[in-house]
Order: sequence, then C-alpha cells, then structure tokens
Amino acid sequence: MQESDDESLGRTAAPAFGEIEEANTLAAVNSRIEFAEKELKTVREYIELSFGGTISVTMHDGSQAPEGAMVHLGSVLENYELLLTVEIARMEAEREDLLAGESDV
Repeated sequence: MQESDDESLGRTAAPAFGEIEEANTLAAVNSRIEFAEKELKTVREYIELSFGGTISVTMHDGSQAPEGAMVHLGSVLENYELLLTVEIARMEAEREDLLAGESDV
C-alpha cells in the first residue's frame, strides 16, 4: 500500500524526538513559576498583616498569644519570601536555558 503525499509530509513534520519532552519541561517550569509567584504575593500580604495589620489570635485554652508571636511569624514569613524569590529566579533561569535551547535548533 502506497501512502499519500499528505501522510508522508505529516510524518516528516512531526516533532523530533526530545522536542515534546522539552516542551513538557518548559510547560512544567512555567506552571511552577506561576504557582510560586502567586504564593509569593500571598506571603507578602501576610507579612504586612503580621507586622502592621490587625490579627486576632485565639488560643485553645483561652489565654493570650505569646508576646511577640506576630513579629516572629512575620520573620518566618520573610524567610519564606526570600526562599520563594530565590526559587523563582532559579526557575526563570531554567526557563531561559530551555528557551535558548529551542532557538538553537
């Protein structure tokens, strides 16, 4: 059975082995960056609340929250903010490497 010209062209136009994997990797990196950026926005809002906003804390036993609890929480969130910022930068560099690899082809 002889294949039509359309079928043979379709076969040669198919992505080369590895291109699909690179596209999937790029999509995954983009998704992780998007998630981390949303998480970073939320963390920054919580940092503002912990240092300057009004937060009500109710302990299980009805007692007051420990002195400085919100400041400590803010510091923990600032550390997480730094971690997210570094991770986003790392993923953006990874994305740039992937995109540079695509343009070399």
